[in-house]
Amino acid sequence: MKRCFILSLFLSLFLYNVNSQDTFYFDPNSLSSEGENYFMHTVERGQTVYSISKMYDVSIESIYRLNPGSEQFIQSGSQLKISQSKQKLIYHTIEPKETLYSVSKKYGITGEDIIAANPGLSIQTFIIGRTIRILLNQANTTPPTTDSAKKEEDTNDLLFKTPETKKVNAINVAILLPFGTKEKTIPGDLQSKVVEYYEGFLLALDSLKQKKISINLQVYDTGNGVQYLQQILQTDELKMSNLIIGGFSDEQIKLLSNFSDNHVIPYVVPFTSKNDEILKNPYLFQINTPSGYLYTKASKAFLNKYKNHNIIFLQDENTDRADFVQILKNDLSVENIPFKTVVYSSKLAIDLLSLLSFNKPNVFVPSSGKSEALLKILPPLLSLNQKQTHHLSLFGYPEWQTYDLGDYSESLYQLHTTIYTNFYVKQDAPETRSFYKKFLLWYGRPVINIYPKFSILGFDTGMFFIQVINQYGTVFMPDINSFKYNGIQTNFYYQRISNWSGFINANVFFVNYNPDLSVTRETR
Repeated sequence: MKRCFILSLFLSLFLYNVNSQDTFYFDPNSLSSEGENYFMHTVERGQTVYSISKMYDVSIESIYRLNPGSEQFIQSGSQLKISQSKQKLIYHTIEPKETLYSVSKKYGITGEDIIAANPGLSIQTFIIGRTIRILLNQANTTPPTTDSAKKEEDTNDLLFKTPETKKVNAINVAILLPFGTKEKTIPGDLQSKVVEYYEGFLLALDSLKQKKISINLQVYDTGNGVQYLQQILQTDELKMSNLIIGGFSDEQIKLLSNFSDNHVIPYVVPFTSKNDEILKNPYLFQINTPSGYLYTKASKAFLNKYKNHNIIFLQDENTDRADFVQILKNDLSVENIPFKTVVYSSKLAIDLLSLLSFNKPNVFVPSSGKSEALLKILPPLLSLNQKQTHHLSLFGYPEWQTYDLGDYSESLYQLHTTIYTNFYVKQDAPETRSFYKKFLLWYGRPVINIYPKFSILGFDTGMFFIQVINQYGTVFMPDINSFKYNGIQTNFYYQRISNWSGFINANVFFVNYNPDLSVTRETR
């Protein structure tokens, strides 16, 4: 099939203008330590010192300095001091009995100003301990002291309002990716992944056409860098988009994020789980869950599933999953759930015998997700399992689904294994078989066997976001989780990281390998 890419190039570059007024007003109750102003941030699950530093545009070193011990570990629910030194904005931590009206009076600005600076703010998110932004260039030098009761009521009612949306007859979608038509320097494996993502997206458009949904698709080859992308961003049709998808490198994502933010266009980052733009663009949607949030969600789900088990950590010389193990151990300690640790040795089966429980089921958690680490622990665990004197199960990692275990191909089933992952394709599901068949019919070749499968990622992305816009209009953010889509490879459940950030996909699957050789996928 011939692929046609619509490429529009202009010479001028859009410039992002920022109001440069410097008027600001500090809260008279602002906290200080050794002459340095700070506010309190309540740590939420999945956050790291790095992500918090990017959220507030402060250095990691300043967080370490104000919070001794934070360089080792931070606990969700704890509070960190964050330096308050900005000249154009400050951050306010919501306190007991505060309302939107009282906060607006404190800083001499309107409730509308606060809502504009915090697009995620609502009656559900205006809660004690959460942080909001205050734009100082909108503040008066002296806050108003009196106001009418009607003004107070109207201001507080702003938290109940949802932004106006607009239904469109045809949804304008733009895909911007490095397809390789402009540059010969794009690696072949990258080009094949990107093209297959696009091909899967086209299959979604065909399925949506059957649902009578009209879509105008514009496709742009960005090249490997930003030269072509800077020109593409000047096209008039791109500014008319209802949805932008794409960007591969950090530099491309930053440019697209700025464009999205300036023109208030929802922007989907389809591949990377690591980008800082998610922390500051309220219209950005990230599909691949950042590791910190994935680990904490998986840990919480682990506690729900295994809290009544005898939990045994298998410590290996490979510690590639040390971050997850540390989070899990900390969560277990907070909930007063006991656990044990054993160091791998050639006598692991013997060492484990004294740690096993007869009274409750046992679950093993390795410290590594590598294939060599898994192949080391399987023989002793299988030998214990054959005795049938204890109930044993194994908990593991997303990459396990990609391994060829050879002679141990059925071992995950025998050990009642569960892995956490945000991507999983159930190969025998009717919708999967239908997708494979249609892909082969359209493109004359099978889907590339990689993890995740880029073709299905493109299909799921198109099916979800275009149907959301079709149902809820162009401003769909407040309703995004009301739309239920059971994806072939991933589901979508979006959460803001802060009141002014974009959205991360908080979906996590538990994939269960059952003794009858069946596999079940459950959303946690």
